[in-house]
Amino acid sequence: MFMNKLRKQTKYFLWVVVFGFVMWIAFDLGANLVLKKRGKPWQKGIIAKVDGREIPYRVFEARYQKVLQDTLKKIGDRQLSYDEERKIKEDVWKNMLGSIRYMDLLKKRKLKFNDDVYLSLMQSIPPQELLQDTTFRDSTGRFDYRKYRQAMGDPRNAAFFVNYEYRLRNEIIPREINVIDIYFALDMTDAELKKFMALDMERRKCKYFLIKPFDVPDSLISYSEDEIKDYYNLHRDEFKIPRRYKLLVVRFPIRPSATDTIDAKEKLNDVLFSLSQGDTFELLAKDMSDDPSAKNGGDIGWIRDSGKYAFLYSIMKKAPLDTVIGPFKNGGSFYIAMKVDERGDSMHVKIIRSDIKVQDQTVYDLRDAATNFAEEAKNSDFREVAKENNYSIIETGYFKENAAFARGVGLLRGRVKELIKNSKKGEVVGPINVGGAFVVFKVDDIKDSYIPPYDSVKTIVEKQLKWQKKLKKAEELVKKAREIVKVNPDTVAYWDSAKVVVKPARATVGDPRPFTLTGLVDYNIGKNVKFKSVAFALNKKELSGVYTDERIGAFFIYLEDIIENKNIYPFVMNMKKSNLFNSLFEEDLMTEIAGTTGVKDYREYFLAN
Repeated sequence: MFMNKLRKQTKYFLWVVVFGFVMWIAFDLGANLVLKKRGKPWQKGIIAKVDGREIPYRVFEARYQKVLQDTLKKIGDRQLSYDEERKIKEDVWKNMLGSIRYMDLLKKRKLKFNDDVYLSLMQSIPPQELLQDTTFRDSTGRFDYRKYRQAMGDPRNAAFFVNYEYRLRNEIIPREINVIDIYFALDMTDAELKKFMALDMERRKCKYFLIKPFDVPDSLISYSEDEIKDYYNLHRDEFKIPRRYKLLVVRFPIRPSATDTIDAKEKLNDVLFSLSQGDTFELLAKDMSDDPSAKNGGDIGWIRDSGKYAFLYSIMKKAPLDTVIGPFKNGGSFYIAMKVDERGDSMHVKIIRSDIKVQDQTVYDLRDAATNFAEEAKNSDFREVAKENNYSIIETGYFKENAAFARGVGLLRGRVKELIKNSKKGEVVGPINVGGAFVVFKVDDIKDSYIPPYDSVKTIVEKQLKWQKKLKKAEELVKKAREIVKVNPDTVAYWDSAKVVVKPARATVGDPRPFTLTGLVDYNIGKNVKFKSVAFALNKKELSGVYTDERIGAFFIYLEDIIENKNIYPFVMNMKKSNLFNSLFEEDLMTEIAGTTGVKDYREYFLAN
C-alpha cells in the first residue's frame, strides 16, 4: 500500500528534521565560538542576514539538496543544465526568505492561524504525493477527497499527517501564502464580512464636475519672484539631489563558449552514428532532441517555405525521401532532419534538435576569470589590469542611488543596489551574477546628496508653484460651479451653466457607468482613492463638497443612485473574496514577504551561479 511506504518515509523524515535542527544549533554555537573574531559574515558561514538575523549557509545548502534530489527523481536519468540548477537555487532562496518573512508578518500583524484553520487547509489541500497516487482516484480519474479524508482519520497514518502539518505550517503556506489564508486568520465575524462584501458588490451611479490643473489657463494665475523663492525655501527637501555614483564596469557575459557549440554539434554526430547502427529516428528523437516535437518522435508535420520552418524547407527541398540531412545550424541550435513525404509545395519532416547550452564548466571558467580579475584589480590599477587582459571597460556615468538602471550593470535591484550603496569610493566589488553576466565594478566616484541653490532649480520650482496655483484656482472655480449645480443637480441645464461660469478654464462633466469600490471609475478618474472615498460616503441624491487631489484636480460629486446587491450568495462571496483581499493586502504583503529590503545577501561568496 502507498500509505505504508509513506509511513516508513515519514519516520526517516522526522529523524532528519530532528538531526538537522540539532546540527543547525551546533553549527551556530560552533561558528560563534570558533569564528567570532573574524570580521566578515561569510567567513563565519553566513549566507545572509534578514533584518539582522543570521542565516547559515548550511541551512540553505540543506534545503537546496532536498529540492535538488526531488527534482532529479522526477526528471530521471539526465543531468540538470546550468540554467535549471540556477533556477532551483533562486527558488530555494526566495522560499527561505519567504518563510522567515512570513513568520515575522504574522507577529507584526498579530495574525495567528489556529489548529482548525490548518485542519481545514489540510482537508482541502492534499499533499502532492497523494494527488499523484492512483489509489486516491475515483472511477473518472479525479481525486477522491472522501478516500483522502478517510486516510486522514486512520490512526496508522498519524505520523505522516503530523509531518504534513509541519510542512504545511513551515514550508507550503509560507511559499504559497495568499489572501485567502489571511482571511482565515482575520478576526472578522460573518456579519462583518457580509457587510464588507456587500459594500464591494454595491455599485455607485455618480455625476461629477472636474477641473484639472492643466485645464486652467496661465492667464488666470499670477505669482512674483518672491513667491517662487518662498516656495523653494518651504519645500527645499523636494529638490534635493540624491547621492550619485559613477562606476567602471567589466562584464563577463554568461553565454555558450566555442566548446559548448562543439558539444551541441557532437551530440548530433552521435545521433548519426546511432542511426548508422540501426537505431530508429523516432526513438533517438524522443531520447535526444531538445525540440518539443521529441515526444512525437521528432515529427513536426507539414512545412512550407514560409513561417517558423522556412529555413528547414530550403535545406530539405532537394533531399531524397527518408534521407537524414545535417547537422546544420540555425540560431542557437543544430538540427538533423528527415523528409518523410512530399506533395506540391509542402513536405512532411521529422527533426532532432540540439540546443547550444551554457555548460557548467563554462560558467565556472567565467566565474574564475571574473574572480581573478577582481582580486588583481583590488591590488592594482583597475584600468591597467583590464587593458592587460583585453577586457572592455564600461563607464556608467553618474546615476542616482534610487536609479532603476545603470549602464553595464543592468537593473539595480535588491542585493546589487545594496552592494553599490555600501561601497566606498575606489572599492572594487564582485564578481556578482547579474543580467546574465558576472560583473566586476570599481566605484570610480561618489557625489553626496545636496540641495541645489535656488538659481539652478528656479525653472523646476516655478513649474511646481504654477501647478499648485492652478490646483488652487481650479478649487475656487469648482466651488462657484457647485453653487449653481446645487440648485437642482438632477437638471442638466445647471451643469451646463456651471461649465460656462468657470470659463476660460475647461471643465469636465463626467457621467460614468456604475462603479464598485475596487473598480475603475472612468479614464479621467481611474481608481483614485479620494474620489471613490467621497463617492461611497454619500447618500443617494446627495451632493458632495469640493475636494482636491494632486493627480486629478478639483471636483465635486452628485450621487444619482446606489445599486445594491442584497442577496449575497456563498459562492458569490467566495468568488469576490479573492479580488477584495487582493486589493487590500496584495501589495503590502508581497512587498514584505518577497522584498529584499533589510536583506544582506552574501550568496556570491558561496555560489558559482
